Amino acid sequence: MRKCTTWIILLLASVFGPLAWPQEDPKPVSQPDRQRELTTEQRLKVLNEAWELVKTTFYDPKLNGIAWDSIKSQFTPQFEAAQTAGEVADLLRQLLSTLRASHVGLLTREEYVQTQNVLPFFFERVADRSFVSYVFEPKDGSTLPLRVGDEIISVDGADAKTLRLPTVTYVYPVFTNPYYGPARSTAQVRIRRSGSELVVNVQRIKRFDDVRAMCTRNLDGNIRYVRFLKFDSGTVPLSDLATLLRTASASDALIIDLRNCVGGDGPVDSLLSGTLIGSDKPLYASLKRGVAFHSGTAMAVSGKTDSPFTKPVAVLVNENTESEPEIFTAIMKEYKRVRVFGSTTRGAFNGSTEATGLSFKAGMLAIPIDRTVTAAGNEYEGLGVTPDTAVANTEPDFAAGRDAVLDAAVAYLRRTSN
Repeated sequence: MRKCTTWIILLLASVFGPLAWPQEDPKPVSQPDRQRELTTEQRLKVLNEAWELVKTTFYDPKLNGIAWDSIKSQFTPQFEAAQTAGEVADLLRQLLSTLRASHVGLLTREEYVQTQNVLPFFFERVADRSFVSYVFEPKDGSTLPLRVGDEIISVDGADAKTLRLPTVTYVYPVFTNPYYGPARSTAQVRIRRSGSELVVNVQRIKRFDDVRAMCTRNLDGNIRYVRFLKFDSGTVPLSDLATLLRTASASDALIIDLRNCVGGDGPVDSLLSGTLIGSDKPLYASLKRGVAFHSGTAMAVSGKTDSPFTKPVAVLVNENTESEPEIFTAIMKEYKRVRVFGSTTRGAFNGSTEATGLSFKAGMLAIPIDRTVTAAGNEYEGLGVTPDTAVANTEPDFAAGRDAVLDAAVAYLRRTSN
């Protein structure tokens, strides 16, 4: 495949989390690079590069039924009218969003840097209101000034509606999302707690480096609970996961919380799957462009473990459970090994992604190059995994600091374990 610049990166096996930039690439200083002007010739060259790369490498030769030639014609006048690199990046994301596919998108270098620094909490929306649903656990043991159930009113003066959690699909604005910010920056978060409004200062943290990416505790009823912020072996070392699974073997039940878990890799999936269903069980196939699934298709398989867990298991998911965590959930559900609680997952399954740098530092273009098909022959891209028990937190739940999804799973496991 033709390279648009001198560097290209292949991200494999549904690993696609933050785009990885070459070490030798100069580090950008700040957002103003978005104001850099590009000539009409440069802007159209970037459009042609992106359009051609999608046409020749996207996993579906039919491009999800999109009339790709017409899309190019539709966007050409907008690229001609644009002026700055930022406008070009925004137009490219609009172009790519027409594919209606996960793991596709674009980040400029400065946008990538911005996305590495996040507010240390997850949130959920109920109607038009945003509530803290999980507060990260800092590695240094410090306490954050937020509680589950706090209603977020604004962040740095921006309405809470502008907040968006990280995703494996890069077609959303970065600099207008206050969830991100400069490294170690402090955000003023206006919240409502127990009927009173107050402002708390919350420092953004480097994603996964400053907090525990795998948190565990014991619940009443001898139930082991573990939450993953990410599902990859670079963030959660396999040795740590293996140790956790060994200690969990003494529990009567296990809860795996994958809500807002975005991205991952095969080794974590393989180890956890092997623990639950045994070794060498077929999991999924990654099919290249135009290749059909059949009985002889090569499969990723579950790994070997010395700590099999044969007792009841619940998995918690939501609409921001994406990529490898979704694949794991779908396959364990197909094996009838787990009961799934929560809401339907994102449907971001086709995640083996080729990322290519566009000319004139226009950004890194990510294109999914294969399809993920489970051993049962099922595809979930754009559909997601539906829970066995649909349950969502409500305003009264948040007001009481209650987690209805977790409570439903605990109640089920207590009944099942007895």
